[in-house]
Amino acid sequence: GNNDMAIDAFKKAVKINPEDGESFSALGELFAETGENPDIALVFARQGIALSPENGLMYFRLGRILLKIKDNAGALEAFEKAHDLGCDSSENIELISKLMTDQLIERAS
Repeated sequence: GNNDMAIDAFKKAVKINPEDGESFSALGELFAETGENPDIALVFARQGIALSPENGLMYFRLGRILLKIKDNAGALEAFEKAHDLGCDSSENIELISKLMTDQLIERAS
């Protein structure tokens, strides 16, 4: 479908320009959406950050992938970093904080 076409397009972009953090990050997000292999999604997202460490969107995308695989602590850290770099992540930070608080309450009861 459309995700497959987008994945192919970003793979070509990465081959043409291996320093393109945006394409790596977008590939990570697309792989996460397809749900095929979260490890590959994380590799691409982290490569995007390595190439564009001052771009908050890269951390935001990583946060979404981590949230999808239920790494709430990692996602919270990524969203906070994204927010610090100017990519509004306040809704996600609130959501994860609530999830983590609810989990603590469940464990305590």
